[in-house]
Amino acid sequence: MPSALHLPVELLYEIAGYLDGPADLSSWTRSSRAFHATLAPLLYRYVKDDPAVMCWACDEGRVDIVQRLLDAGANPNVAWIQSDSRWLTLRELHYAHCLQSQPFEGEREYHSFIRRGDYRVNFIRGLPLWIRQHIGFDRYIMDYFLEDGYSLYSHGPPASLTFPDQCYWTPLHIAVAWGNDELVNLLLDNGADINALSRHFCQCALLPDINVAPLWTPLHTAMCHGHKSTTRLLLSRGASINLTTRYGGKDNNRFTALHSACNANFLDAVLAVLDGGYQADVTVRDHNGMTPLTYAFCRGNWAIIDLLLEHGADINDELGSFNALGHACLLGYYAEALRLLDLGAIPKPYLFENRSDPIWFHLIAAAGAPDISSPRSSAQTEYRQELVVRLIEHGIGVDERAANGATALMEAASFHRADVVKALLSLGADVHLVDGPPWPTGALQKAVMLESEEVQRTPKGAMLNTVHAVLQAMEEATCSTTIGLNMGPKGIGLDEPTDVHIAKAFGLLCILPRPHEDKSKVAALLLPYKKAIDSVFEARPDLITATIMETNYDVAKLLLDRGFAPPCNIMLDMLIYEFITNDVSRGLHYMLKQFPETTPQILSSQSLFEAVDAGSGYCLEFLIRQGVSISCRNEKGDSLLFVACMSGDDSTVEVLLKNGADPDEYTQDGRLLTTVVALGQSTEMIRVFLEYGASVHSVPQASKKSPDSDMSLLDMAITNGLDEIVEEIVCHENYPTPTDEEISTHWQTLMDAPKNPAALLNSLLYSSTFDVNQIFTIPIPDDHAGNVLTTPLCLCVALNRLDDKVELIGELVSNGADIHKLLPVRPNSQNHILRPECELKYKVLCELEGTTPFGWAIENSSMRLVRIMLTTPWIYGNPQRHNTEATQTLEHGSDFMLSYAKAACRRQDPMIFSLLFKHGLDRTIQDEDSNTLVHMICDCAETFRPSGANPWALESAAEQSAFCLVACVQRGVPYQQKNKKGASGADRVLEISNYSGDCRYRRKLAEKYRLKIAFTNEPNLQLTAKCPALDDSDGEEDVFDSDDDSDDEEFFDEDFFAELNDGDANFFTWTGNDTWDDEDDESNEDEEE
Repeated sequence: MPSALHLPVELLYEIAGYLDGPADLSSWTRSSRAFHATLAPLLYRYVKDDPAVMCWACDEGRVDIVQRLLDAGANPNVAWIQSDSRWLTLRELHYAHCLQSQPFEGEREYHSFIRRGDYRVNFIRGLPLWIRQHIGFDRYIMDYFLEDGYSLYSHGPPASLTFPDQCYWTPLHIAVAWGNDELVNLLLDNGADINALSRHFCQCALLPDINVAPLWTPLHTAMCHGHKSTTRLLLSRGASINLTTRYGGKDNNRFTALHSACNANFLDAVLAVLDGGYQADVTVRDHNGMTPLTYAFCRGNWAIIDLLLEHGADINDELGSFNALGHACLLGYYAEALRLLDLGAIPKPYLFENRSDPIWFHLIAAAGAPDISSPRSSAQTEYRQELVVRLIEHGIGVDERAANGATALMEAASFHRADVVKALLSLGADVHLVDGPPWPTGALQKAVMLESEEVQRTPKGAMLNTVHAVLQAMEEATCSTTIGLNMGPKGIGLDEPTDVHIAKAFGLLCILPRPHEDKSKVAALLLPYKKAIDSVFEARPDLITATIMETNYDVAKLLLDRGFAPPCNIMLDMLIYEFITNDVSRGLHYMLKQFPETTPQILSSQSLFEAVDAGSGYCLEFLIRQGVSISCRNEKGDSLLFVACMSGDDSTVEVLLKNGADPDEYTQDGRLLTTVVALGQSTEMIRVFLEYGASVHSVPQASKKSPDSDMSLLDMAITNGLDEIVEEIVCHENYPTPTDEEISTHWQTLMDAPKNPAALLNSLLYSSTFDVNQIFTIPIPDDHAGNVLTTPLCLCVALNRLDDKVELIGELVSNGADIHKLLPVRPNSQNHILRPECELKYKVLCELEGTTPFGWAIENSSMRLVRIMLTTPWIYGNPQRHNTEATQTLEHGSDFMLSYAKAACRRQDPMIFSLLFKHGLDRTIQDEDSNTLVHMICDCAETFRPSGANPWALESAAEQSAFCLVACVQRGVPYQQKNKKGASGADRVLEISNYSGDCRYRRKLAEKYRLKIAFTNEPNLQLTAKCPALDDSDGEEDVFDSDDDSDDEEFFDEDFFAELNDGDANFFTWTGNDTWDDEDDESNEDEEE
């Protein structure tokens, strides 16, 4: 039998044309070797124009597949356009794999990647902003060409992005990135553009705008990925040394191969470019005016620097604002600076603002630049002093001033570099010079000012040695004269005598609140110059006061021991007040120890209240530990805890509670203090009270001073609609389990809450002690009625007089309240007679016994409420656990289907029938006497008459009943089914339609039945609706809107409810008889007349 393998190739190709796509053709080619050999070329022709296939093959290193694609006519220069960068996509895939295989380790690695900033561009890694500013890379370049700019953080599908916002690259870029020389040669041999451009393929950007990615050629890709052989291959195949497009309008400067190799820290690439003669000019500048030497210096690669210098690079060429020597002095590269000097680097001055002449900043920077926390600079700190000496030897003046007038000696003294200070002094630095206004200071003052945290952390003895060296130099030198060439800012020459320097330094030591281990020893070193100090501070008798106030206690003790006048009483009072106000407990401790006479004032109730007023928690705790009682009250009679709460400071409240204050304290007007705090809506303070055992559900000592004094904390929060406070209470770890009586109280309080009832409900449900289906008791205010059982939903339904609880009912249902929950009947409930004056709420609650909330709502509530019960999404459990949503339907209450049907029949409302049928009311349901819905509607219609108090007319009531029958007929209710008496539903309808007696309502009912229902006798009695059934859909989407249908407004008439409270039972009076009473009918006729 011939097989498909023997078919002609042309026929096989024709068959392949009917396949759905390349996937089907691929499956066919893999079915046998013969088919593969025949159909594979066709498959490659199908996919040759898809860049994803070509790029995938390059990524996988599949030279064979790339060859087949090229043979099939694939374009080697096809650009693969993406919405995200390649490097960021690969990084995210890597960490996704790590998270899947090793979740904990992968997560740590990913967060480390984000923390390090590795998702940013390569160039700036390891270069702080201020260093880039020193180098000059912070300059903003205007007028980028549109094709040269690209935002690094653009996202979205490629189709939604404009060309400048797209990422793209070619197969050659991928092959080069992997260093696959065989694949690179293959692509180049088949016409790949060796200078093709890619956008955002690699992680490299160009300064100064790091948020702009340039267009890179494959040669740059080879260098930034560190492939030596691929770099040489591309150069040998004629790759351009200009790696980007042109920047900055007409400027032809480009980022070249040498720039890229130096930036990539790639010595082999630099050698390849220079040794091969591909780029002879090593001083070429890029778009930012930088030479290759700039990038080599930034990377700190001295092998590349030496190589560039050998090929003609200028060691003194400016790298931004300064030359390499200037940058080395500023950045703390002292060993490199010495090497630059050895190589012939020359210090060049810089013209700062507010200066008429340039400044030789190198010496000042080397002596006083802050230490940089980088491995590169930290390893060169020991060469600082040597560099200072070498710079002076190169002709920089030892007293050369900075832009602010400071000298190298001042800067070295300010950082406590005693070795540098001594070196400068030995080389003739003037110790008496001061810097410029507004507060001229010299080297001695700089040493004691402790201006930064770095200086305050200098080792013990550093400050003392620096001050000692400066003092010694002052003793040996005479006061200097003004040096014209070394003027300060704006041409002001400044110097001061030794006594003034010492006095100022001593004053700064006393009044600056900056810590250092050497402060007291430095003060002792300056005290022998007391005469100079007294001459300056003789008008400052408060020197010790200022010293104590600024927490320099050791210095103050030293001054007192050396005979300085102690503070007067007024100053002592001021110190106490300042320490309390600023919460300096150590200051109070010092005062008690150093000035015992202040003990009565410090350890007083007044100090406690001052600490509470100021929110000074440390001082408050210190005073309490010293024995000051917290039970004191102020002149207004307020307690400490009350004052702390009113000030709104959580920390002082916590200190008081921790030290024994009563969390259930009462205010002077008889309210729980926690309820006052709750009204202030301070969740943090409520949390503090709960942590120390504040009562939640009960009132420890009821008081009659305030009308709400018997209200618990939780009830107060519920009453005032404070849902955040309620949530804080029920979610707290110290939340106590409430009793059944307390739960009942809380639910009743929620139902009466005028604000945010739905939000309050959700907050309560965060606690497992509140269940929307729990049954609890409510005492009826009647000695003989006892308690009534209810649920939150039943209670809410009972209170829903004017639809004011609809939102809360909907929220209850959405949180799982069971509308079909049957309330048990109390024992001997028939003997519990309610007084006439009993509230309607309790009457309704008693009526709910033995029924369900939904059953009662069908007969008595508005359509709006019934609709909400059936259509509100039901989330099982509390709102913290959002599980699968469902809708409560009648299937959930199938056990009560008959009672729901009877309730609808008693109501005689066609809208209710429409709604119930939609939600699953069984149209074949029947009662114990085999009565169908049609039977029950007819029975209820006959024993149903308008109440004397009801405003509805007889015609309206009769028409409603007729429409109920229409709904049943159109829904297919089996009206021909007979009951136990042998009467079918149709018989009962016909019987009512044929009524001709004296009852006016029955006649009206018969008339409406005949108008709405048609009768046919063959073969059996048939009923046909003459009109469409009424639909409940109107307003269905607005179930929570306060404005509802007119039917509901009439149904929920406020005056009518007042009449109900006086004894009426329903809209219509149910007589329980089969006939109307003639006297009743006559009275109705009289009333209508």
